[in-house]
Amino acid sequence: MEKNDLIEAVETQILDLEFKDNNYLYFVSTYLKSLEDSSKINDFIKDIRKGISYLESQFDEIFLLVGSDLDKNLFIEKENKNLINCFEYLVELLGEFEYIAEADKLNQIKTKISLGYDRYFVQKDKLVNWFSSTDLDFEIYGELDVENEVSVLRILNNYLDTKNLVEFKKFKKYIEKFPNKIYRNSNLDLIDIQKSLFFDENFEVDEFLKGKIKICDFDSFEVLVKYLELLNLKND
Repeated sequence: MEKNDLIEAVETQILDLEFKDNNYLYFVSTYLKSLEDSSKINDFIKDIRKGISYLESQFDEIFLLVGSDLDKNLFIEKENKNLINCFEYLVELLGEFEYIAEADKLNQIKTKISLGYDRYFVQKDKLVNWFSSTDLDFEIYGELDVENEVSVLRILNNYLDTKNLVEFKKFKKYIEKFPNKIYRNSNLDLIDIQKSLFFDENFEVDEFLKGKIKICDFDSFEVLVKYLELLNLKND
């Protein structure tokens, strides 16, 4: 999928997003960064302000992380990582258009989240998927599986961290037809899943040639935005 196609796909849904979502600022920031006309931020500033206020209400001053939308005492790695990734650009853009108060608030949150992320999610050679501050339960990421949304997002995030566009180009073949087609992990057969952009199906098994395939419940919008974020690296 080319960048213009990605932007167009994101545009179909971006205005309907709910600001009461930890990923809201990440989605909007990545979208704005992909555009040639950065003044588009003025169309989003009201909801950006609401999004900042929402994040402040979800922020935990003890763990220095943003709690889950469903449970403030549950901290999810990818949500906090998305915020760290997007804040630098969004702070810069807000300052450029003289939204100084908003830029200052985000900059303070970014500094704190970066500390919390390194302290709790990065454990030697392991990465924590999520943890709870109430019962201290947690989960470590398991093995990578290209057919799994969480794994796809982890792989894309790794390329973002290293800014490794060479390896990203190699990986692109797995998702370049996404969300209409995806490569099977075992032998890289191309599967036409014949789903809409925002399908919502739990694990389902379909017959394909000699064997069965597993189709995961992809949050396709998030994968599209993550893909767009990687393509934006070319402008950095």
